[in-house]
Amino acid sequence: MLQIMNSRVGKMAIMDPPRLLLFLYPFLTLHLLGVTVLAQPDFLYHFCIEGVGNYTRNSTYKANLNTLLSSLPSDNAFDYGFYNFSAGQNSERVNAIGLCRVDLTPDACRSCLNDSSLQLTELCSNQKEAIGWYNNCMLQYSNRSIFSTEEDLPAFSMHNVNNVSNGDEFNQVLGTCSPALKAKLLRVIRFKKLQQEK
Repeated sequence: MLQIMNSRVGKMAIMDPPRLLLFLYPFLTLHLLGVTVLAQPDFLYHFCIEGVGNYTRNSTYKANLNTLLSSLPSDNAFDYGFYNFSAGQNSERVNAIGLCRVDLTPDACRSCLNDSSLQLTELCSNQKEAIGWYNNCMLQYSNRSIFSTEEDLPAFSMHNVNNVSNGDEFNQVLGTCSPALKAKLLRVIRFKKLQQEK
């Protein structure tokens, strides 16, 4: 029995390298794809938007989405923390918005948005609209126009339970915000104070 096993092992050992690589290639590819997706950190929160449509694996919309998301990290003009971009035409058009924290470097921002694109396409594998939040960035894509449109939903927020160390400086920075942003921040602050009083 031992001699038979050794002869079988010997036959595997003499398999020529090109045939062995062809045999192992599908397994290695699947493993590397799985490692790439699993290596991405989890979102703080995400939505796969129902009701706006689905796409199929080989559709034009999916191809446009892949083109759009794969070009994002290599965009050299992306250095202000906010970006909107689109790919495709008419009903197959994909629109996307990326937003990073202002204190991130362009490379850290690109990395966060790249992680977001991998996670969203995995978690929302056939929805035409999705949005996800990390601590450092947010990414949304959709088949409808999302540029220059104020939307309150879907929404996700996290509250900082720490106190402001310098109230005057905080108020000065708050004063430089746009009126709409200032109103939203003040609503959050009031809500937080009401929660603490309860």
